[in-house]
Amino acid sequence: MSDYDFKHQIENLTAEQLKSILLSAGKKPEVSKKEQAIAMISAERERQDSKWGYPQNNTPFEWISILGEEFGKLSKAVNDAHIGHEPTQKQLEQIEIKAASVTAVSLAMIEHMLLDLWNRRKS
Repeated sequence: MSDYDFKHQIENLTAEQLKSILLSAGKKPEVSKKEQAIAMISAERERQDSKWGYPQNNTPFEWISILGEEFGKLSKAVNDAHIGHEPTQKQLEQIEIKAASVTAVSLAMIEHMLLDLWNRRKS
């Protein structure tokens, strides 16, 4: 399977499906860790758009609230994994998934800034 075919197939997967595939894809040296991370973020963005619709008409305040909520989930996952014991593999995977969610929300915020929805709302 070529890099292009692999990337094309993972674009529309959920974060959980992607994580499963990427764990097994670790044997594929042609897929860099950076590409894997970007694919996870892309899959999470697709999941978010499917769940919430696109475009979202959020204000900057709403975006930062959403981002804060996702960062809180990431912080909890890190604390749960590391306080008082060594983290399990499942906990480390959850941290990766939550980090992808935080990044995906940040990306969505930037996307919507580029769509200039905020300025249009003021009119």
